[in-house]
Amino acid sequence: MEVIQNLSLMTAGELALASFLIGMIVQAVKKWGKVPSNLLPLLAIGIGIVVGLITVAATYDTNYINGAIAGGIIGAATSGLVDVGSGAVNTVKTANAEKQAKVAENAELKAQVACLQKLMQSQPQAAPESSAQASAAVSVTSQTTTGGNTSEA
Repeated sequence: MEVIQNLSLMTAGELALASFLIGMIVQAVKKWGKVPSNLLPLLAIGIGIVVGLITVAATYDTNYINGAIAGGIIGAATSGLVDVGSGAVNTVKTANAEKQAKVAENAELKAQVACLQKLMQSQPQAAPESSAQASAAVSVTSQTTTGGNTSEA
């Protein structure tokens, strides 16, 4: 019911009166048992809208649209639809928290990579060998692998 007060849809008196009436009527319809259970949420919302309008009229207010909206929300609450919606909200909050954790982990990994890159750049680079030195090293290596025996045909 905080939603209704936060949105300023009804005064506290109208809210109390509407909640009481909607709860009583919906429970009476449930006990009557002639309405299929899959239609009860729609019926509760409809009853909520009607009672919301009656409540606005009974308190001599002129905000009929807000009364109808508040009554519909109260009707949804009495039928359990708000509980289903709050479960969905909790699922979304959990998914957002997991996403934020992954973003934080990703940022930490990026910082570690940047640190490693700076460390690699601060290390002195080995001077490249000239091509003559490189070919001499290759020829020495090939002579040692063949046992130093080079024969020309």
